[in-house]
Amino acid sequence: MAAEPGTPLPAAFTTDQVEAALERVRPVLRRDGGDIELVGIEGADVRVALRGACTSCPTSTATLQYWVEKTLREELAGFGELIAGEPEKPQNPRLAWWRKLVQLDS
Repeated sequence: MAAEPGTPLPAAFTTDQVEAALERVRPVLRRDGGDIELVGIEGADVRVALRGACTSCPTSTATLQYWVEKTLREELAGFGELIAGEPEKPQNPRLAWWRKLVQLDS
């Protein structure tokens, strides 16, 4: 039976497995004043967020793509995609009427 659209996929890895892989990259990030946080596991995909000095570093995209993603692929069989950033927060439904009103008046 197929999953309903919008239903999160079961995690392919445990949090401990992903954290163990991230521990391989953390020492260098921390040495430069940054860090990486596991935000979530979505099926075979891993969502992370850079913290500290890493958030404004011009090479953060390369760090994620060529170092963090490579490490996760080496450590986690069946790894899918590295997703950077916080997940979108759902809008507060109580404020939806106000946003519609403002859009109508514009």
